[in-house]
Amino acid sequence: MGDIRHVACLGGGIMGAGIAGFFADRGYSVDVYDLTLDLAKKSLDNLTDPRAKFPLILSNKSVSRIRPLATASMKDELARADLVIEAVPEIMTIKQKAFAEVDRFRRPGSVIATNTSGLSIDKMVASRSRDMRQHFLGIHFFNPVRYMALVEVIPGPATLPEVAGEVAELFVALGKKPIVGKDTPNFVANRIGIYMLMRTLSVAPKYGFGVEEIDMITGEAMGHPKTATFRLCDMVGIDTLFHASMNSFQNCPGDEDRALFEPPPYVVKMVEQKLLGDKTGKGFYQKLKSKGKGGDDDEGAKRPGGRPDLLVVDFETLQYRPKRSAKSDCVRVAKTYSKAPGRLRAMMTYDEKDPVCAFTREVVLGSAAYALRRVGEIADDA
Repeated sequence: MGDIRHVACLGGGIMGAGIAGFFADRGYSVDVYDLTLDLAKKSLDNLTDPRAKFPLILSNKSVSRIRPLATASMKDELARADLVIEAVPEIMTIKQKAFAEVDRFRRPGSVIATNTSGLSIDKMVASRSRDMRQHFLGIHFFNPVRYMALVEVIPGPATLPEVAGEVAELFVALGKKPIVGKDTPNFVANRIGIYMLMRTLSVAPKYGFGVEEIDMITGEAMGHPKTATFRLCDMVGIDTLFHASMNSFQNCPGDEDRALFEPPPYVVKMVEQKLLGDKTGKGFYQKLKSKGKGGDDDEGAKRPGGRPDLLVVDFETLQYRPKRSAKSDCVRVAKTYSKAPGRLRAMMTYDEKDPVCAFTREVVLGSAAYALRRVGEIADDA
């Protein structure tokens, strides 16, 4: 494969910029390509945005290692890259068009990768040159790239074994935690993660749980981030999760739990009505805006008494109502444990007659069993 010294990122969105920042922080020279030079420059501005809740780059000095370029420059510049990572929109035809251009201008032997979260690696480059297919694989980072340790390395059917092996070793050396999966719909993380999400949605009505209860249960008490289930859905985009779920539903005909991946009617309606989460201002949650001291709208303002102006959606009506306070003795006990294994064990053993405990057991044990059944199909080992 050769040493990797120069990296090119196709697409200057949040993932492309984050990947560029990751490599620049580690001393690599990086090119970021976007449709226009101005768009490429804007992606670098986003890396150093002082207002960002989570800075996407370790040191602003690293930006000096990143060169913004228009895609029209690929014919003159792309051959410099030892590693090319595509991060354009998650649409197969767009990715195929991008790789047709890459194949024209890349240097033979250079490693080419897609950051897709679950589309077919094989289909993306089925019509490309033999050398490109041999050096092509999936490298799926998670957002935000700087903070998320997991990287999925997904060889295609033509990928040389040494290419996949050396890429995985590279990420170990760079401080990531790579796992090698197979070219199956949604790979490992999203195949299991989307399953657990859809199982959560399917089990919730049995216990009468709404947005508040589910996020209370599936957050820190279960060893997950505070974003839990529905806050995470709003952050990622409900349309994105819808398409990921449909990817498994449509392309995994032999999956014994295939029917679970079909989104429930209320999720379909939310997508149709553009209730997509943070990107549209309304999803499972809605933040109200109230006038601040200067007369401007301040998100997350608080009512008298300190209660956030936060609404949640009603699954049946898709109307928004004030967020309730959710409480559970099972969750309270679980949070007395400092580490995730202790919390999860407490959630599942508190009292089988407790609805929160019963719900947790049903979701976690069912998801774990599903994951074990995928060994050999989506990855070689657990």
